Amino acid sequence: MVRRLALLATLALLLLAPRLAEACPQCAGRSAGSSLIPYLIGSLVLFPFAVVYVIHRIIKKAPPGVDPRTLG
Repeated sequence: MVRRLALLATLALLLLAPRLAEACPQCAGRSAGSSLIPYLIGSLVLFPFAVVYVIHRIIKKAPPGVDPRTLG
């Protein structure tokens, strides 16, 4: 139950984060904003997490006794 609630809270945050970022004075002051701005800001925010996730998966898949730094 707690895990499902955490998943829903995370999903809600990810869906609302671009709207919150668009409300900054610089973005809100534009007269003709693009609908892609929230997606661009969201991708910039999420990109480092994707990189960490990929590195984490590579390390987790390493067989025991093998140095993950030598994997390609």
